[in-house]
Amino acid sequence: MPRRKRKYIISLDIGGTKLAAILFDESSNFLGEARTPTRAHEGSEPIFSRVVRLAESLLKKQGVERHAVSCMGVGC
Repeated sequence: MPRRKRKYIISLDIGGTKLAAILFDESSNFLGEARTPTRAHEGSEPIFSRVVRLAESLLKKQGVERHAVSCMGVGC
């Protein structure tokens, strides 16, 4: 029988002063987090780019490939 692959969840917090990304496994175990300043004065496109880079850097730091992420939650 094939081995089941782990799935991961990313939670994003888009705040007025900081952006945060948190990684969990499918059993809701905390695996790591990353933060960066929002720099809201720069506008929405730079913020969106920072969110993507933040999530990608967290995945890389934890050794998780993008395709292993099963869902993402975003809070503002």
